[in-house]
Amino acid sequence: MPPRNLPFLLISIYLLHFLILSASKPLKEPILNPNSAHFSKKAKGFEEPTRKSIKLESLQRSQVILSGNTTIYSANKTFQLGFFNPGHNIRWYLGIWYASIPTPTYVWVANRENPIKHFSSAIAEISENGKLVVMDQNSSTILWETSNVEKASDLKLLEQGNLVLLNDEGRVVWQSFDFPTDTWLPGMNLTTQQWLTSWKSSSDPAPGRYSLRLNPPDYGEIALVYSNGSVNSSNSNSYTYWTTGKWNGNAFDGVPEMTIRYIYTFEFVNPFTPMAIFGYTESSADGEKPPLTRFVLDHRGQLKQFTWSLQIEYWNMFWSRPENLCRVYGLCGDLGFCSVRTGSPCTCLDGFRPVNGVSWNESDFSEGCHRESDVICGENEGFEEVGMVNYEGAKVVSFTASRSKCESECLRNCSCIGLLHNVRSNLCKNLYGSLFHIWNLTSDSTTDEKLYVKVPRNNADKKNKKMTVFIGMICGILVILSLGTINLLYLRRRKVKRRRGDEDGAFPVTNLRVFSYKELHAVTRGFSEKLGHGGFGAVFRGELSDSSLVAVKRLERPGGGEKEFRAEVSDFGLAKLVGRDFSRVLATMRGTWGYVAPEWISGVAITTKVDVYSYGMTLLELLGGRRNVEGPPSASGGGEGGIEKWFFPPWAASQLIDGNVTAVVDERLGSTYDKTEAERLGLVAVWCIQDDESMRPTMGMVLKMLEGVVEVAVPPPPKLLQALVSGDSFCGIGERVSQGDAPGSFNDNVLTSIDLKDSQSSM
Repeated sequence: MPPRNLPFLLISIYLLHFLILSASKPLKEPILNPNSAHFSKKAKGFEEPTRKSIKLESLQRSQVILSGNTTIYSANKTFQLGFFNPGHNIRWYLGIWYASIPTPTYVWVANRENPIKHFSSAIAEISENGKLVVMDQNSSTILWETSNVEKASDLKLLEQGNLVLLNDEGRVVWQSFDFPTDTWLPGMNLTTQQWLTSWKSSSDPAPGRYSLRLNPPDYGEIALVYSNGSVNSSNSNSYTYWTTGKWNGNAFDGVPEMTIRYIYTFEFVNPFTPMAIFGYTESSADGEKPPLTRFVLDHRGQLKQFTWSLQIEYWNMFWSRPENLCRVYGLCGDLGFCSVRTGSPCTCLDGFRPVNGVSWNESDFSEGCHRESDVICGENEGFEEVGMVNYEGAKVVSFTASRSKCESECLRNCSCIGLLHNVRSNLCKNLYGSLFHIWNLTSDSTTDEKLYVKVPRNNADKKNKKMTVFIGMICGILVILSLGTINLLYLRRRKVKRRRGDEDGAFPVTNLRVFSYKELHAVTRGFSEKLGHGGFGAVFRGELSDSSLVAVKRLERPGGGEKEFRAEVSDFGLAKLVGRDFSRVLATMRGTWGYVAPEWISGVAITTKVDVYSYGMTLLELLGGRRNVEGPPSASGGGEGGIEKWFFPPWAASQLIDGNVTAVVDERLGSTYDKTEAERLGLVAVWCIQDDESMRPTMGMVLKMLEGVVEVAVPPPPKLLQALVSGDSFCGIGERVSQGDAPGSFNDNVLTSIDLKDSQSSM
């Protein structure tokens, strides 16, 4: 047992330490990261207080106070505990944020429902009953406290971001990981009793309407849930708008990305039972410290995964669900309209305005919209077209009638809020109650129903007037553009006529005569006397009016004179530059056959994987410092019946698969390259040139493999290249493939080559 006076001695040491830290560096102002769910901003005229950082892992024993301007670091200064303000000078919270990055990002909040109004009066302490409490010192009001039954005497902030309370024996009696807010950190678990809850808005940590939890009753999947009321209340109406799919033993059916375990290791203990526990940990293939990562349920109801990039100091969003923000249930509230095509996802329909303008401006759209003005039912009302949308909440009564009859019926009923009309089937549906979760459908939707909302007549008239003005403006712009186009065509035609007039004389600078085709036809007597034939046409004898003899070359193809003196790009990735004279362009083996994926030749459907194949071929060229097809560095024999060229990829693939990366790397590099990086580059290239497109990685995965984030396995030999190696048109350095070698197999001592005559004739 420690001496009885040890607590008082430690308290004295800590108080002395606070006095020494009077010149501590102030905490940077919290800044909103574009990918962060939390926003921090100074109010006008408000200055951020100077903070003092306690450079210890813990505060020990009863009555040790953490005041508003002091913070605690974790062991390696990854996380920091203290009071923060997420945007308002009158609301302060005890929370945890990342201390090792320049952008404060909050991961846990204690008193999220009861903020402190004055920064100077904010304190946190371990009370006499052994609980961590957050108090307003001015009023001595406890705003938040931990729920531990056993008394705690020590507080620590762990390197994982977990705040723990310990008893005298050093055992954990309470931890923040058991009470998560909106952030899911590595090592934190989801259970049937603990889940994530979103912030109410970007600047308000109060519990929002969205939660991430194990989905009852079987607890075999994770769900995003909307709650119309308190998330923690059993009386709230909830709606599940996204699930992971069932657990199959390795991953969730709806999240196939979980099978790629390059950073995360997921574990599901006791699935499909009330004792289910799901969590994840970080891992690194190269043994180095893994990057900072977190899952966040933001205030808009999207679950997002972020990874911190040290190079650009930015939170990269790696994954989000649902991908379409308008799929988040209840995002815009009653009569709010969601569209991802606008800057803000939520807007009010014409004739409506936000119920709470302040919350709406803070991106809290949950209270929805209401009418701008009250109207007497049935008097001075009309309808506004919203378009093809999806909606929830309204009761539907169907009629087989024209739109005008539906409108008349809806206007007579005060409970009617709008109608749906299908022009094709002439089916009309009147809507009663309240429209909730309205969002626009995609252009490929099969529905033909349009929503019309009942609004005051003056709003409908205003919209019609706006539409008339808009159409008038469009017509005016079209008239101006038409006149401008006609004027440009006239000027161009006038310029052409002027140029033709100049051609009858001489160039003003060189004084050289310009002949028209009609004049040349007369000079050569209709191109009758042929002197010879060149590469682009025939040469004819002519005689000018002054008896001078001339030779006139008549080009055989239109435009050849302009193009024959220009370099022409005609292959590989530049299809848009092919001239109108060509239906397609074929070049040599290196330009076409050596880079084009097998799908182009076989005629099957083309996907983005064809570019992955071409990229792999380019990587091999970069690694070897040679073209895919070129003369051998030391050939012994020129091959029979043609000029022998060496086809590099199959030989390089064979060497890389066997681990002989040194033989493939450009000899000019000597020993100045990183063998591990070169081997990774080569293996990625071989994966890219697999003849089966399903085996090729996506370009996103290629990037991760090249960066070393994903471990690169040894790929199988490309079967198509193996078949080419065994063909008669290929041979090796100093020897051809022996007859004893099995068809389609690699020979380690063979660098394959190809007869260009055979390949070009086959093309």
